[in-house]
Amino acid sequence: MRTAGRTVYDDVLAGRVRRLQADHGLEPTGTCGPETWAVLAELDKAHRDGLTRGQKVSRTRLLATLARTTLAPGAEDFDTLTLHDLRHTAASLAIAGGASVKAVQRLLGHESPMLTLSTYAGLFEDDLDAVGEVMSAGFAAGAPGTVPDAAPARLRAVPS
Repeated sequence: MRTAGRTVYDDVLAGRVRRLQADHGLEPTGTCGPETWAVLAELDKAHRDGLTRGQKVSRTRLLATLARTTLAPGAEDFDTLTLHDLRHTAASLAIAGGASVKAVQRLLGHESPMLTLSTYAGLFEDDLDAVGEVMSAGFAAGAPGTVPDAAPARLRAVPS
């Protein structure tokens, strides 16, 4: 139900969930957990006639994501945030914190660092500025092969 631009799991929706649960042999709690999502997914399959293949896939993915979520009365904006959004947030925070492409790849479970880099390349652009500053400081100090202490930690680890 939408109110003032927000999606709210209100008493009306909770009542519908309780009715659905009772009709399908579940305890009518009004809280939408994995068992309730499974019932909804089965019911959804019966109403997919006329949808394109892409629409069917989108609905399947949405229900699979929601199946890992428990909603109860009072939950707001639950349809605007996905687990994938949280994954992107985690990657962005890791990059902002100085994580390397390889570290973010492992964090996200990507098969290749190229996938990570192609997805988040724009967030790594600041690294080039940091490398330039470190190199300039090193040249100014007149000590080739050394990295100044002012460099970010990930750039001070110079391989031998």
